Amino acid sequence: MDQNLGKVTIAPNVLVTIVQKTSLSEPGVVQLCDNVPGVKRFLGIHTASQGVAVRVAESRVTGTGY
Repeated sequence: MDQNLGKVTIAPNVLVTIVQKTSLSEPGVVQLCDNVPGVKRFLGIHTASQGVAVRVAESRVTGTGY
């Protein structure tokens, strides 16, 4: 039963949306920052949008809210 059923690829911008919606659904979170600070955003190391930065590396996803 250990069949390889294929591969699912999720676009980084979709991951950003998931992190945004999850963050905003938490009690006490009213809004996210308009900009993501730092140079990494400009170098393309992170996918960033409206207070959320998502990094995909070595099959791991890391999300940070601002």
